[in-house]
Amino acid sequence: MMGLVTEAAKVGATMERDFKKIGSLGRVRAIETPVGSNGLHIHVHDLLTYSPTADLEKFQEAALKRWKVALKQFRLSCNSHGVDLKE
Repeated sequence: MMGLVTEAAKVGATMERDFKKIGSLGRVRAIETPVGSNGLHIHVHDLLTYSPTADLEKFQEAALKRWKVALKQFRLSCNSHGVDLKE
């Protein structure tokens, strides 16, 4: 399982570059893997910081697009709730 997380982190480098273009200043990441009725379920939580002039709508679009690309590499998918960006 951690191999998948490591590979996803590599894909995240591209995501990081996209975020910086939009106004990201950095992030703090936590990964949890609770076990539920459907088995192991990975949750990635990022606390993102961004400049006051960042376009948060573009931020949300870029995050969801990149996350879907990363998941597809592992034959996974998500809906629009796969990324939930809040101010």
